[in-house]
Amino acid sequence: MKQILLTIAGIFCVFSAFSGPHTVQPGESYSDIAKLYHINLDELKAENVDTSAITGLTINVPCKHLLYDLGDSHLFRKFSFGWNADKSKGEKAYSKASNKQSKLSSVKFEKREKEEQEIVQLYESAISYNNENALYEMGKYLIHGKFYDYKGYPDFSLSANQYLDEFRKGVEYLQIAAIVSNNNDALIELALACAYENSPIYNPYMCLGILEYAYQSLHLPVNDLICYMYENGYGVQKDYLLAYVYCSPLNLTQKGADTHRERLLSKIEALPADLKSAKYGVGLDAETLMAQASMFYSDDGVMRPEGLFWMHRAAHGGNAKANWIMAAILQNKKFESGAAGSNVDEQVICFARKAADVGEEEAKEFIAAYDKQQLEIQRERERRERARQEQRLRAQEEKRAKRAAFWNSVLQIGVQVAQTALVAASQHHNARAAAASKPNFGQMTDAEFSAYTTRALTQIRDYTINKTIADWNGTPMKPVDMSGVWLGDDTSVGSPLWQWNMQQEINRFDTQYARAQCERIAFLRRQTAEIEQQLITNPLQPIAGFWNANGEWVSRETVAALHDDNKENTSSLRQNGFEEIRQKNRDYYQQRYGDKDCYLCRHSGVCQTCNGNRIVKDDLGMSGYHECPNCWLKNGQRTGKCRACQGTGSVFGLR
Repeated sequence: MKQILLTIAGIFCVFSAFSGPHTVQPGESYSDIAKLYHINLDELKAENVDTSAITGLTINVPCKHLLYDLGDSHLFRKFSFGWNADKSKGEKAYSKASNKQSKLSSVKFEKREKEEQEIVQLYESAISYNNENALYEMGKYLIHGKFYDYKGYPDFSLSANQYLDEFRKGVEYLQIAAIVSNNNDALIELALACAYENSPIYNPYMCLGILEYAYQSLHLPVNDLICYMYENGYGVQKDYLLAYVYCSPLNLTQKGADTHRERLLSKIEALPADLKSAKYGVGLDAETLMAQASMFYSDDGVMRPEGLFWMHRAAHGGNAKANWIMAAILQNKKFESGAAGSNVDEQVICFARKAADVGEEEAKEFIAAYDKQQLEIQRERERRERARQEQRLRAQEEKRAKRAAFWNSVLQIGVQVAQTALVAASQHHNARAAAASKPNFGQMTDAEFSAYTTRALTQIRDYTINKTIADWNGTPMKPVDMSGVWLGDDTSVGSPLWQWNMQQEINRFDTQYARAQCERIAFLRRQTAEIEQQLITNPLQPIAGFWNANGEWVSRETVAALHDDNKENTSSLRQNGFEEIRQKNRDYYQQRYGDKDCYLCRHSGVCQTCNGNRIVKDDLGMSGYHECPNCWLKNGQRTGKCRACQGTGSVFGLR
């Protein structure tokens, strides 16, 4: 095993990240090699002192993908020159394999090995038809020895395949995919293949060189991988300054939490003041650090990332001037593009606040103006939100009113049609039966009269109940048998017909009162639910406001202003004479409220049903008299006085 590793180590010698070896094959010229690798002939010749293509000679190829020799690779030539390419068959096999791979995580363990072998066979079939995507996927599989399910680029926690032939074949596949199709993902996979701790070609500096080229020249988002290597000394020398430059996210600072860069600065500040940590400026004062930062300005006044490091170090130590300078650099965009992250405006405020907290007067003025502007913006936002809510509620009310009007019109049409049909059908019958249906009380026996009276009272009660329910629900009444009820023609006070009409009015008012109570309770519940929703949505903020009974929005600022005004008014009123104000209030309420004529007896104080007699003749014509049902009841006795005012003729209320 050791001999094999030595042989592999001899093959995978340390090359530059930008050039690799190629063994000249019989009949090859420099021009053929340049076409094979898709590079310029002059660049190839510039990399080699001896420009004679001698068979078996190893030359340098300026290609960042070459970790080892592809000179004798028949597969490389096949892909590079397009031999036996069949795109439709290759794409079909690749799609089938890709679909199987996407479902591999849900396959049970005992079936996974068989499924993986089927995927490998499909990928190899696609490679035989020159499918470049299958070449990349198969290269990843052979590098790791398994199908990994990760999104984006891999990290250093993965492991390399310990079967050397498979690993070498995977590197070959990835190199061909990177050269032929410019697959940048394959380039990153190749870089990390040099950095896994169990990799047969372990060479972290090779990995770092490829990653830095990919970040700086190809603008690939691999800066977090580079930062990890520098910060943790992963196979390379630890360097916190370069880790600061490459770290992701790039934000210098943010509100409420330290960023990756600030944590790096904290690590530097915790280092001992020795020669090893002197390159980070450990032990230097803020003025010296700022002077060091000034050395990294470009000719056009733009600060490079290294300059931001030194200025950020001075600011991180709590220096007011350094924080204020950092705020100015960020606000004026005097830094290299992308060196300060995305939320630059937020960072300006953070550095300015830190400067103001430690005594920078200009920063204090800047923060005061900023806070005032933000307060105005917040108020304007709240005003617009209230306007949107009011508009939304108005639209809902209009929609509800239109819907209610539509259904009311439909209901009225239906009721009118039904009433017309009933009247037309029953007019003739009622005219013939009117005389016969009217009871003749003089010819009835006592038993017949008692039965008739009982039936009439029962039917009146049923009618009243049905009428009340119909008024409440807004639906047509249920049919009620009224054959036993004849109220006569007398409409004077106390007559049966008068009592019937009065009872229907009482039912109507009771129904309206009950409906109003329900609407009031529903309004209070909606208001409570809205306030609860505000507390749930913004638990750390005060309640924005509420809708009052008049449909007006009462905001928190309005309540606070009214509270402050009331406090000031109360204080001044107490100074100017509290008793005088109290007397004015008393006079006002005496004018608005007080005794007024009773609404029931019209100031007579006498019961309108019995006219003060405490007894009334039977409503249904029974012989004799009985107690008045509407008199004021005192000590269990009827008084003949009005029950509303208790005989005074006046009641208290709004005049």
